[in-house]
Amino acid sequence: MADAEPFATVLTRLAGDVVASVAASISVSPVVTSMDRAITKNAAGAQGLWAALGDGLKDLAKNPWKNLRSTPTRWLVLVYTATYSGANCTATLCQWVGISPTLPVLAGSTVGNMTTGIAKDRAFARMYGVVAPKAMPVLSYGLFFSRDVLAMAFIFSLPPIVAPRIKAAVDDGTLPLTAAQANLATRLTTPVISQLFTTPLHLLGLSVYNASDAGISHHVQMLRDTYPNTVALRMLRIIPAFSVGGVVNANLRAEWHQRVGGA
Repeated sequence: MADAEPFATVLTRLAGDVVASVAASISVSPVVTSMDRAITKNAAGAQGLWAALGDGLKDLAKNPWKNLRSTPTRWLVLVYTATYSGANCTATLCQWVGISPTLPVLAGSTVGNMTTGIAKDRAFARMYGVVAPKAMPVLSYGLFFSRDVLAMAFIFSLPPIVAPRIKAAVDDGTLPLTAAQANLATRLTTPVISQLFTTPLHLLGLSVYNASDAGISHHVQMLRDTYPNTVALRMLRIIPAFSVGGVVNANLRAEWHQRVGGA
């Protein structure tokens, strides 16, 4: 982007960044809400993971409009809009001033995701936990913060770093994909892989909330009991949340920027 581009044009690009983020968020939030509800209930011991997921998806199929307007889904729309907008707008501003977007995009997306995501996790824990609603322990906040920083690194910062290496493998024939297919594969797989590392932090944050007076052995046992199924569901969850949603967001943003006058 030329340095002399008028700020009014940049504002138009930023508006497109927000529009793309809202559209992507609405497209994935209802399904993700059912998954998050199931994970929270299972971590609290209120209901089995797959039974809770089945109940949520059945209710979504029967009452899609009601689910879209529900408080839990509105929380997810807020989280993903803030996350995508943080990444989109930061990338646009970095491009305008001519600096590398890698670290700023990580910071922007993390701030958007962390501030709204932790508030959402607190709300879900209070709505679906087995203990009376209470203040979220500082340790839970710390675990959720660590989870979000790690997740945003995988989702927004890692793909641009990995993409050139994948492109080189495509160009020399090592990887039998087109450049576009390789880019799509990177955006779809890095968020899924991140769940191997972020799921323990998420579960421990919920466990500390639900059993704040318990010892380390209790939380470790909870992690052993819930990790295998939960990481599988969170891998499924991340596909609409950031893989599919990320592709929708990126494509809508690119189209808007192209219409404004070059990406």
